[in-house]
Amino acid sequence: MYPRQFPWEQIKRFVQTGPPGTELIRERLPAAAAQGLAFDTWVGQTDHNDHPHNIIFGYVPNDDGTVPVADGDFVFLDFAMALGWHGTWAREGSKTLGIAPFPPAMDAAIDRAILGGILDRIENVSDDTISEIVHRIPDDYLVPEHRDVIAHGLRTRRGNVRALLARTS
Repeated sequence: MYPRQFPWEQIKRFVQTGPPGTELIRERLPAAAAQGLAFDTWVGQTDHNDHPHNIIFGYVPNDDGTVPVADGDFVFLDFAMALGWHGTWAREGSKTLGIAPFPPAMDAAIDRAILGGILDRIENVSDDTISEIVHRIPDDYLVPEHRDVIAHGLRTRRGNVRALLARTS
């Protein structure tokens, strides 16, 4: 994804302070943490927690090796344990929400204003958009009955994420 990237295991020690060159990690963390927590909670992602490799920080270095301030960000990987994984969203199971397990260092850095904006965006995703995105996944990767469960789950959950995350403020 990026020519230079580092896993959470390596970068988490720099979220409070660090040597020169780690400023961008701290600058990008509050927004990334807000976005990641909101999205992970909505889709039922359980595997980011403090996983050493499912979150990375990547950037494109300048020709001289320095890090351009505008080009670097966190990337959340591996959503295999989301979207009702292992049948948890079947038979209205998607109505049961829990706050996504999240790295403590990220949780502590969440920008609450950005979190509110992300929650607005989640709440405003239309039913049609959710259905369109989920139903374009080919049958080889997701059978039709699972697509219906996922689309229903995302529609059901989107209005409940804000209330759930508000309890943690």
